[in-house]
Amino acid sequence: MTRIALMAGLLSTMGCEFVTGSRSTCDAMCAWAVACHAEERSIDASGLRSDCLAAANAVDSTCEAAENAALGFDAVADIGPCLDAIDDRTRDLECGPFTGTETEIQTGTPPAQCVGAGRDAGAVFEAAQFATSESSASLCQRLQDQLCAETAACVASLWRGKIPADVIMALGEPALACAAALESVFGASCVADDLYGVDEDASEPNPARELARACLVVWQDTPPSCEALQAGRLDGECDAAFAGAAEGVGQALASTLDQFAP
Repeated sequence: MTRIALMAGLLSTMGCEFVTGSRSTCDAMCAWAVACHAEERSIDASGLRSDCLAAANAVDSTCEAAENAALGFDAVADIGPCLDAIDDRTRDLECGPFTGTETEIQTGTPPAQCVGAGRDAGAVFEAAQFATSESSASLCQRLQDQLCAETAACVASLWRGKIPADVIMALGEPALACAAALESVFGASCVADDLYGVDEDASEPNPARELARACLVVWQDTPPSCEALQAGRLDGECDAAFAGAAEGVGQALASTLDQFAP
């Protein structure tokens, strides 16, 4: 038996509690949330985790006590099943409550093992949801980046894979030209208007946000075709995701492709 274990045993028999350290529900919940967002898109995992922990600790002071090894044996044992359940969801990437549809996010709950564990697991869960949710500006940028990546690929296909150096010299990189065109008709206003924003007390989902996220999922499986982009057309969810800017976005894409055409 190690010396620390022996000391813990002796203190326990004397009616004392001795805890060398513990994870908290905040730590586990934030690990789950960050893992889900990292699976969906490129993120600053460390920064997002810090934001999440700050928000979660603000609604449950026992998290800080656990992380500072200030909880006794009974308290640590009390949250054990909750931590295990959260870890299972993290490992299995059960991500609906964080990166699923707006309905999945709205109706998401912490694991049943966390209810009644003497901690405010519901508040911690909601804090983790809000603190890690993708910002409107990030979602605006992701849509723009995806469209411009597809537009650049279409330009390359028009030149059979090799865009002449003199074309690049004269017009710049296709993706950058596309980004500049979209910024004036969509990007700047999307950020300024907080088009895809989410409220902390989000009892009502943001339809534009839901459509934008659905559009990105569609594009993962079926990117917009070159024919559609050349025609300035965005179909289905993706047309609606740009709200009143859809026509201007389509025209900007068509204009970019026409500009780079052989």
